[in-house]
Amino acid sequence: MLNYLKTWLFAAAAFCLTGYSVAETHGAAHQAASAQQASASQAASKAPSREEKSIIWRIRKDNQPTSYLVGTVHIGKQGSTLPPDFQYVLKQSRQLVLETQIADEEYAKAHPEEVVKMLQMMVHNKSLNETLGGKTTMIVRRIFRESAIPEFADLMGNPSSQYSLAPWAIWFHLGYTGTPPDYSTDYGVESLLLKQARTRKLPVLGLEDIEPLEMMRTIPDDVAVRNIEYLILRQDQMKQEQLELFQAYERRDADKLEELASDEESVSLVDPRDHEFMKRLNQQILGQRNRNWMPKLQQYLAQKPTLVAVGAAHLFGKDGLVALLRERGYTVEPFVMGK
Repeated sequence: MLNYLKTWLFAAAAFCLTGYSVAETHGAAHQAASAQQASASQAASKAPSREEKSIIWRIRKDNQPTSYLVGTVHIGKQGSTLPPDFQYVLKQSRQLVLETQIADEEYAKAHPEEVVKMLQMMVHNKSLNETLGGKTTMIVRRIFRESAIPEFADLMGNPSSQYSLAPWAIWFHLGYTGTPPDYSTDYGVESLLLKQARTRKLPVLGLEDIEPLEMMRTIPDDVAVRNIEYLILRQDQMKQEQLELFQAYERRDADKLEELASDEESVSLVDPRDHEFMKRLNQQILGQRNRNWMPKLQQYLAQKPTLVAVGAAHLFGKDGLVALLRERGYTVEPFVMGK
């Protein structure tokens, strides 16, 4: 069960939801709009250009150690090993920073209360019969049992029990049942980095705790149930899209990865009635989290040479980590071994 917890943290899109209240004169409103446009333009200029797209970046700043940023997917082809350039940047580092420490099995075992807290957030005080209905529950259980995360079928709970897994949690994890049979979380770059970091006794740190779950919990039951039913009917499409993602990553095709992380692509398997809601949520899950990470990330980078490993979708766009670090005075450049 601990292995699939890492899948919580794969996200897509890039945006930060902000609000602005115009209560003064038309001139003040115009000034504010101009300032926002300038800020957006400045942020866009910090985003990686097409020519410099990469999944491995070197981070530099005056009077600070050199660090590295890598984009990952949390699943990889069975039997995979860590590529040489990933091995190199890990060897140059004195600590490994992940999205969350719960992705580290050793940390999760040493802090069972964190895992319990995480699972408690996924529990619903309604039965599956009330939320999904008996027929849909049976179909979803079968899909999970035949997938790379069969343990999730039992985690759903008894159909008639007063407590069960919340519909949003079922919907989210149902999206990972399309993982090809020869792929596994054990061979994702994140897992491979963790194993080597543990072998070298490097500290493993996190940028957040359970914030993504707080965001996911805002999905209403009816929206989640509707999209569970929508996914059930599109299993082949889901499997094809997952394979496309993994293959793009294996090719180091950063343009394709950014395309797959776009708002439009993020709702390709969402009921059209819920596109706008899911796009807003998707924007929060990536852009807002990226900004939330910055204080802790800057603290880590100042300490010692650091390797930061996060989902590849977190790297791109005006609210991606590359742009946000550049805004804060860091020199962030694509890393190529031997250059």
